This record gives sequence, C-alpha cells and structure tokens, in this order.
Amino acid sequence: TYVELSRGLLNMLYRLSSAKPFPTDSNGVYYVLGHEAYLMDQKRIESGWARMSASLKAIHELLRQHGVSLLLVIMPSRFAFDPPKETPQNRFARGLVNRAAEFARQNDIPYLDLTETIAAVGGEKVYLDTVHPNEKGNLAVGSTLYEYLKTRVGP
Repeated sequence: TYVELSRGLLNMLYRLSSAKPFPTDSNGVYYVLGHEAYLMDQKRIESGWARMSASLKAIHELLRQHGVSLLLVIMPSRFAFDPPKETPQNRFARGLVNRAAEFARQNDIPYLDLTETIAAVGGEKVYLDTVHPNEKGNLAVGSTLYEYLKTRVGP
C-alpha cells in the first residue's frame, strides 16, 4: 500500500510540475514508469552520467591492467528512429548516442555504435518496445558484433 501510495503521489506531482527533464511534445513518451520522472532533474541526470563515466573509466583501466579489452556497445533506443521525421525525442535520443560515443573517443575506449545497423534493417520497426530489439534486430546486432570481433580478435 505504501509503495502504491508513493507512486501515485509522485505521478501526480510529475503531471502538475512544469519542469520536465526531457524534451516533450504531444507525441513524446519516454521509457519511465512516471513516478520516478518527478524525481529527475538535470542535476540528477548529469550526476548519473558522471558516475557512469567514472565507473566505465575505472573498469576500462582495470581490464587494461589485466590485458583484457573492453568494448562499449552503444545501442540506440527506438526514439532515435520513431517517428521518422525530426522531433525533440529523436534529437534527444540521438544526442544520448552521440554523447556516449564522444565519451568513448575522449577516453580511448573502443566502442561500437549500432545506430547504422538498426537503421539499415528497419529502424523503429525492429524494436519490441522502446529499447529491446525483436528477432530481426537481434540478428542484425549479433551479426554486426560478430563481424567487429572477427576482424579484431579472429575466428
């Protein structure tokens, strides 16, 4: 009961709040439950990026010290493709992919951006929901990952 009450209260507060952490328009929906969106603001989002970046740098360094390579795989959400016309959600989703790729470049972390792979097999049509690819999407991702690793590691 307490959890449901808390979620309901936070959902109501989010709907009444004028400040939204993501760009919005009448067609915009993000992969959130609603209640946690009220707790998000730009400061918390940036704090999450900072913690994730520090963790990835530390993991990369630890693996490097042990002779193990790290590959950062960047998977765009469906919002990067849906709808096909330019919207605030498209720009936001693509900006996240670009931000992750730029982080990897700046820190010499090998990365594989799957945006072109997903676009080539259908974009928004190869997602089960907002972030999980369907069978066709998974096949394309697996094939791209296989080809990437084959050329760097060998068969």
